[in-house]
Amino acid sequence: SSSVPQVLKSCTQFVEQHGVVDGIYRLSGVSSNIQKLRQEFDTERIPDLNKDLYLQDIHCVSSLCKAYFRELPNPLLTYQLYDKFAEAVSIQLEEERLVKIKEVLKELPIPHYRTLEFLMRHLVHMASYSLETSMHARNLAIVWAPNLLRSKDIEASGFNGTAAFMEVRVQSIVVEFVLTHVEQLFGNALLSGWENDIGKKCVSSPSTPPTNVDDGYFRSIPCNVPSMLNMGDGPPPMRPYHTIIELSDQ
Repeated sequence: SSSVPQVLKSCTQFVEQHGVVDGIYRLSGVSSNIQKLRQEFDTERIPDLNKDLYLQDIHCVSSLCKAYFRELPNPLLTYQLYDKFAEAVSIQLEEERLVKIKEVLKELPIPHYRTLEFLMRHLVHMASYSLETSMHARNLAIVWAPNLLRSKDIEASGFNGTAAFMEVRVQSIVVEFVLTHVEQLFGNALLSGWENDIGKKCVSSPSTPPTNVDDGYFRSIPCNVPSMLNMGDGPPPMRPYHTIIELSDQ
């Protein structure tokens, strides 16, 4: 787990301890609390989430976790693989779809792959509390999907109606499929020699500058953030910054 972003580790640990509440990941926290927590990650790296401020606004922690992924310069599932994921979920037979999705996942850069597995296992855990939270796997997939998979072409075209609708559909189908097949997709992924294989095939991420794992994950770099579909469940836009998933193995 040292190979996944600290913000993900901290927020998911908090959510698993305190976030078995109605609408977790669907409801948004107070924007000023989200902003404060973001600044703490900027400056402290591992902030104390057990402060009353956060315990009294549990949704601000889950909101920040989603915001981290939504604002990556290259989404977790990468712009480069959007079409391959869309093609994979168009396969009707589940076994064939499973094989194809697994192939596409192996094309992810290793830090993205590890981070996705960590996040999906967390969401599987949270889905097990759906009686208390009303957030079963499908609901979790719907609220997480726009933060994990996006099409650069559709963003560039300004989200005209049909394309935007199709993107939302592809996003949620892909994320729900991964979320409901975690063991089949990740259970035996790290076979001997597999990491060497993935290293050769991994998708380059030109929009993601390399950074040392000790650097802050939140970047205050002015940037033109592409217009996003407003899903209505996330925190309001905050100051522009880059977040990066690019980790050293030290």
